Amino acid sequence: ANIIAKSSVDTNVTVMRMNQAIALGGLAVATLIPVALTADPDPPVEKAPAVALAEDAAGLVKQLSHDDFITREAATRKLWEMGAEALPALRGIADGKDPEGADRASELLLYIGAGVLPDSSEEIKALVIQFSQSDGDKKLSILRKLTDLGQWRQVLHLARMEKDEETRRKMADLVRVTAGQAVRKAIVAGDHKLAVEVFELIGDSDQALIMRAWYYKQRGQLADQLEAAAEMDGEKGTRWRLALHRADGNVTAALKEARVMGDTQLIAALQLLQGDPLPWLVADTPKAGLDPIASLAHRIQLAHMRGDTKSARTLARGLPPLARSNTTNHRVIAALAGNGFRDLAVEVMSKHEPLSAFIYFDNMEAPGQALRMLGIPNDASAPYPDWVKKTTAQALEDEEYSTYSKILMLGGFLARHGEHEHVLPVVKPLMDALEKDGSDVWFDLIYSMAIYDLGREALHLVEQRGNEDGETDKAVKKIFRNMQDTSVVHIWEALKKRNNLDIKKSLHQIAILSGLLQDTDNEVDELQESLLAEIKGDKDVDEKARYTAIFAFAETRGDVNACAAMLKARKGDGVWLKAKHYYEKELFKWAEMEDYYAAKVKEDPSDYRSAVYLYIALRKQGKEQETKGMLERVLLLSMGDPGVLGSVASEFYKAGFFKEGTELWQQALLIAQPGDRYFDSALSSLAEHPQHLYDSAQWNKSAAIAEASVQLKLRGSGGFNINGLLRARFKAEFARGMAQLQNGKRKQALVTLDAARKLVPGDGTLADHFFPSLRKANIGKTYDEWFNDSYQHVAKASLLYPRSHNTHNTAAWLCSRAVSKLDAALKHSTAALKERPHQGAYLDTMAEVWFAKGDRAKATEWSQKAVNDARRYPQGVFRMRKYVFENFQQLQLQLDRFMTAPLHK
Repeated sequence: ANIIAKSSVDTNVTVMRMNQAIALGGLAVATLIPVALTADPDPPVEKAPAVALAEDAAGLVKQLSHDDFITREAATRKLWEMGAEALPALRGIADGKDPEGADRASELLLYIGAGVLPDSSEEIKALVIQFSQSDGDKKLSILRKLTDLGQWRQVLHLARMEKDEETRRKMADLVRVTAGQAVRKAIVAGDHKLAVEVFELIGDSDQALIMRAWYYKQRGQLADQLEAAAEMDGEKGTRWRLALHRADGNVTAALKEARVMGDTQLIAALQLLQGDPLPWLVADTPKAGLDPIASLAHRIQLAHMRGDTKSARTLARGLPPLARSNTTNHRVIAALAGNGFRDLAVEVMSKHEPLSAFIYFDNMEAPGQALRMLGIPNDASAPYPDWVKKTTAQALEDEEYSTYSKILMLGGFLARHGEHEHVLPVVKPLMDALEKDGSDVWFDLIYSMAIYDLGREALHLVEQRGNEDGETDKAVKKIFRNMQDTSVVHIWEALKKRNNLDIKKSLHQIAILSGLLQDTDNEVDELQESLLAEIKGDKDVDEKARYTAIFAFAETRGDVNACAAMLKARKGDGVWLKAKHYYEKELFKWAEMEDYYAAKVKEDPSDYRSAVYLYIALRKQGKEQETKGMLERVLLLSMGDPGVLGSVASEFYKAGFFKEGTELWQQALLIAQPGDRYFDSALSSLAEHPQHLYDSAQWNKSAAIAEASVQLKLRGSGGFNINGLLRARFKAEFARGMAQLQNGKRKQALVTLDAARKLVPGDGTLADHFFPSLRKANIGKTYDEWFNDSYQHVAKASLLYPRSHNTHNTAAWLCSRAVSKLDAALKHSTAALKERPHQGAYLDTMAEVWFAKGDRAKATEWSQKAVNDARRYPQGVFRMRKYVFENFQQLQLQLDRFMTAPLHK
């Protein structure tokens, strides 16, 4: 009976068999175990069934209810071994009146259907029984357990048997991943038969057919499959041909079969890839309908795409009255901005969300308008004492964070525009009043000041307050609350100890270590080394805590050089070793990557991610011969999973292989289920990274993708960002205008392009692609008129605030990318670097200026400095590791470009 008890299944059948075993005088018989076991210490002797077993399934099923228990068990075993051959006979008895025969037949149908073998473990059998008795979410949990146990056959069998449509939908991702893992193992083993078996198990859903088609495509068997599919009649043939064409990337042929199928959403998705977004915008309307704001936004977008600008404008005027709360304000502004009604969006924002309008105007290099959003008159001068007095009093009375924010936002504005001497007069009255009242809000605002580029001023206030009752200790924790408390406390206490409780010196040093202050005197290296040296010199120093804390501070200031050195020094530690390999990948250490990922691929040939990194590392080193066949293998191992293809595309694009990345995102878009998360992800990636589409003049496609991306943003639940929405609309209009120009519609194109330009005045986006593309298009004097207008917008702001480093950099970037006013560009770039001499982006702009001037040597020199300094110097703000790496990677690709790209003519 102990053997039976091991099963976790609590069913009537189990209890009945346990009773039968006990009735046999202690004979232990496990559920569905074919041979009775005895306690005899001698080798077990198989007992012959009391009755001769039938030879066929029909006879055996009758014996499932035989009076003799051993005969029933033997018949059960024999039927189980027959597998699928026994299923028809078992179905016939499963609904019969005999309880014993029906129970056994039902269990066998479940086990055989689920791919459970007679010698499978009791745990597997128990999970299969639980699956048959559970609801949807529980079933998913059981499938995951089976996956963890490596039982991919059972996972695929059970998922295929599931009849509830909603549950099948929830299982889809798990089934795809499980099937992909199984086929990868088959590929590595060279077992084509096993791969085909997996394909048979996953059924004939659209995604299953695509996976199968992908396998044949990558194995070079697509033509044979297409030839065979041409002879297939009916829906089955159409669906198979459709899958083959989608896997092959043949949009035209896939569209033909989709039309035969009548799949409206897929037809629209395919037309999107052909450069026509309108069918997708229509087809992707939610069936449940939209609320008034979303409905108007959608109708405006459709009217715009149909060329009905009058209707679009009329509909847009219906949006402002719907702005009645914080939530609806944001959604109305987003709907207007996303559809290109910038002026209306700004009007609503200025009226209902002045602080958001302040941020917008500040980003658009419109400082005067930004200050008006805070209520500062045009004729007022910094530090605006009347405004400060009035707003501080209001903040103290209201105790509202939005009013506190006004004061900090003004302080941050002045700091960014080089007016540091006016910052303390703006923020100190509020902070002094809160300190006097003993308000804890003071500490929260100290943190906010660090976020608003006011780190220097925040430290001054903390120092001024003192640490009599632990106020400085509390403030330090607040300022660095984006880091783990343990690391912050460890470093802070270490600094106080080494400085004999000199708070001013300790504050300065922790600010340098975190990057909250720029390291103008190159203090950080010596400070970090001395803190690490204390590990050996002071027995009370916790080595692990010290290394962890120093590393955390280096990451926060964006000093990847220091991080990489520490990782190299501690490479024997498992956690540090893993981080070391991550840093090598993100910092483009191609030789190190090659060694590491070559070993990973050798260890596990099915590890497609490591194979991707190895392929990239080899190509970046110029080892083209070694990459032969590698990409094809990676694509085969991807198993046509759009999520996998999307991640591979991202790695390619990051490394500068724009063409390959773009093509893989398009392939992912083509084979994903239209409208699912993989489809939306590929769509967004293509819209966010249009470099190759622009370079190859695929303007219609780029415009269509950008338009569909705008729709996604308008429907999204992400944070409100008018700048992001206007840039998304700009991309759609810019690409549409370029397509019109490409198609000979010059007059219409210039109208579209000018409207696009006016969506983002003062934004560096114009410099990225707009002016460089139009310069190649040779649109005559219009180019100079547009450039001068855009330049004057930024130059005016730089005259108002001559120490505004970002404004000067924007002006220099615009000039250099447009290859116009290059002497002015040099002056602007020099002015920006005077304020921030080690900022990577500003150094890159100087390189761009020299490249535009035709001096490759100087461009390369400045670009190399940009790459080096981006790895080392803090910029007075906390930096997320993700953005530090992205910044470095972009600068490295710029260096490659300056070294190899043709100079401007």
